[in-house]
Amino acid sequence: MRCNHICGVITTSNKYTQKWEGDFLSQLTRDMKDDGSRFGILVTKAFPREALSSKAYPVDVDDGRTIILVKPEYASLAYFGMREAAIHWFEARNALKRKEEEVEESERTFRALVTWINGDEFEETIGHIASASKAVEDTRRQLNSTKQPNSRNPLIRA
Repeated sequence: MRCNHICGVITTSNKYTQKWEGDFLSQLTRDMKDDGSRFGILVTKAFPREALSSKAYPVDVDDGRTIILVKPEYASLAYFGMREAAIHWFEARNALKRKEEEVEESERTFRALVTWINGDEFEETIGHIASASKAVEDTRRQLNSTKQPNSRNPLIRA
């Protein structure tokens, strides 16, 4: 299922400097908070020293946001990946919301059932069911006693 509406926001920042500055990530994180986005891409020519790759580098953000640093030549690929991640995150969040609503509905139904069982109407209803069941048995017994043996049907005996 693909979204035909906004599934998320991807905040991007371009830093075409030859030297890495730690403030790049701080600024992007602030921008993401302002945008309400969960996903961010920092397109830069310079990576921090701890980067394990010279093409793309994921950054851990403590608040559940996802940021990736990429060289300019990989920006479109990074955007495509983040777009897919945003769509899947949106779909997963909606699926969880639907499941939570189903659980809440089940709990409400269970509480209503327990309330009904413990209430006065339940005993009255059970009494009506028992009376109806007895009436059905009485009727069945009367019908069976009035049946005449049928010589053509070997299963019916007198």
